[in-house]
Amino acid sequence: MMSKNSFLVSMKENNKRRLWLWIVSELLWFFYYPVGMAMLMSRKMEHNRIDGFVGAAAKLRLTEAAGEWLTSNNSLTAVLMAGMAIVCAIQGFSYLYSRKKVDMYHSVPVKKSRRFAVIFTDGVLIYLVPYLVNLLLAVLIAWISGGMDSMIAGQAAVCVLVNLVFSLGVYALSVLAVMMTGNLVITVFAVAVFLLYEPAVNLILEAYKMRFYAYYSYYSASGRLYLSPVWYFGEAMEAMAGTVSQLGSMFGAVLPYVLLGILLAAAFLGLAYFCYSKRPAEAAGKAMAFENTKFAVKFLLTVLFALGAALLVDRIVVSNVVFDISGAALAVVLSNCVIEVIYEADIKAAFRKKYQILVSGACVAVIAAVFAFDLTGFDAWIPSPEKLEDAVFIFTEEQGRTYMDENRIWMNVQDYALGKQGVKDIDAICELSSKKTEEKGDRIWLDVAYRMKNGKTVWRNFAVSTEEKELLDRVIGSEEYKKMTYQVYNDEEYDYIKKQEIKEIAFNNGFKIENLSPQDADMIRELWKKDMENMTYTTLRDEFKCGVIEVRLESEWKNRSYTVYDISYDIYPSFANLRGYLKEKGIDTENYLDVSDIESITVTNYHSEEFEKIYEEKKETAGDAAAEISMSREDFLVTKTYTEEDKIKELAAAMYPRGLSRRWKLEGAVSDEYDVTVNYKNGKSTSSVYRGSPGAGLITDRIPGWLEAETAYK
Repeated sequence: MMSKNSFLVSMKENNKRRLWLWIVSELLWFFYYPVGMAMLMSRKMEHNRIDGFVGAAAKLRLTEAAGEWLTSNNSLTAVLMAGMAIVCAIQGFSYLYSRKKVDMYHSVPVKKSRRFAVIFTDGVLIYLVPYLVNLLLAVLIAWISGGMDSMIAGQAAVCVLVNLVFSLGVYALSVLAVMMTGNLVITVFAVAVFLLYEPAVNLILEAYKMRFYAYYSYYSASGRLYLSPVWYFGEAMEAMAGTVSQLGSMFGAVLPYVLLGILLAAAFLGLAYFCYSKRPAEAAGKAMAFENTKFAVKFLLTVLFALGAALLVDRIVVSNVVFDISGAALAVVLSNCVIEVIYEADIKAAFRKKYQILVSGACVAVIAAVFAFDLTGFDAWIPSPEKLEDAVFIFTEEQGRTYMDENRIWMNVQDYALGKQGVKDIDAICELSSKKTEEKGDRIWLDVAYRMKNGKTVWRNFAVSTEEKELLDRVIGSEEYKKMTYQVYNDEEYDYIKKQEIKEIAFNNGFKIENLSPQDADMIRELWKKDMENMTYTTLRDEFKCGVIEVRLESEWKNRSYTVYDISYDIYPSFANLRGYLKEKGIDTENYLDVSDIESITVTNYHSEEFEKIYEEKKETAGDAAAEISMSREDFLVTKTYTEEDKIKELAAAMYPRGLSRRWKLEGAVSDEYDVTVNYKNGKSTSSVYRGSPGAGLITDRIPGWLEAETAYK
């Protein structure tokens, strides 16, 4: 027989008082999982009937829907679990808010440790058991409907594990918040602070670095958190996404975050029990349960709030030091006063502890000074050649590139580049770092990750003049740079990329798009790589692209989803090998289009300089409003259409297609004053070749001398 004081009996008695919460939890998960899955399967089966899908096609639609509901929808599930965990934590220990209930509970001859364990365990079961039961019902419904397979079931199981650990962390954190506070409103506020304080600190520190450090690189922001269950959940979900097609790899990828999440939850639980065992009965109804935590909490909140307020004021008034200091000081005083009033429930207590205002203000001033005066020497730092291992370069012109790993998961440029060997030309790296420029004009922005021999990585962002051709040639022309920037330049990575099916491969020069055969793909890549061996910064800056070979690949994942990956091979005039191969295929890379196909060319001259000059004159004499009303850029446009063969030839030789990138080009290399539209002869505009844009710019040093006079503003 089980005695009345047994743990299970105590849990049963506690659950009787929490029956309404069991009902709420059951209803929530019942409608979310079984009802939601039944409705989803019914809708998809009706779609199959309407579309005439049977067999594998019908099952594919059902499994895709079920998989999305059970796995891809996991963020919403986690939010609901976290919400239930918070409610269960607060409701379970809510008796601590009432002195009368505390006296009643403590009059019962039950150890504090048992009471805590009973309430804590029941809270976990209240949100967890209905979740698991209804999830299993949803899986059963999907299986009966034909929308379940072992892959989805395995993924759902991993999601359950991640959700369980995440909700335990939030639950234990919420229990800790209850133990440290004395009423419901402050508890809810404490839960929010516990969840958001560390991310807010990270955000404020990064904002100060961006505001005061001239060479700060946002790539150095790790976003790493240590005390947030939300962060471990997010990292686990990201790891799952990277191994979605392999259950073993998926479990292995999330396991480190699961274990760390368990340790974090255990730490919160230990602190919560410690606070529970030390919590005085008279804490019921007060804002804070422990007197010795009041100043620490006030100090941490005040400093963060004041630093954030200073940044906000700085942005609003555009870097006015007086306003910044005034804003921070006001924030320190206000936050200290408000928190003290909340503590004491007395408006007269606002200025009761003035020394705490001074301490908080001094700390804010010190932190702000560290950034404002660069007391750490951040901007003065330069790499020491003897300590430098290599460097990873990410130029602004290349930041839009996308990469794919062997699991067909997208990678950002930072993660991809850091996974490669850096540039080893130490002299070039250090000399380029010393050539930072603040001057306006032609310059190149870049982010550099200096990887030191001691394992440390230091990021910096700065600009260098485009005149540093020799140094930039050494960096961009290096084998290491090409491998860290152009994924298909790497043989081993091209081998797994090309396993996907080529859906389309074509040459595109902005005007013309000419199809190639998928069988040409390997030869094109081989010749492109051979030409790329001689590519340098000078190539990118001084040569205008002949065109781009675009390859679209597609692959299927476990009969449920697809990956599409695009490869682009830029072709420059110096790429003799690839251009020769294309010539053999009948593709002209010498000229952007065939002049004989052109009916006319329309040129528009914007006359921006004339507009700005006259606008400034009117603004000085009549004011901004009058200048805005009386002038329009359209009044300065001069448009001419040319049909003469000789002029068409000259204009065609100067054109640079709008569809081709101008990255790496010097400012003004392609004129901003002219806009060109090509008008094709009958039938050519609708041909399978001229599928690009008919628009173009004009290369500045190739503009015909007669054009300016013929399109002059009068």
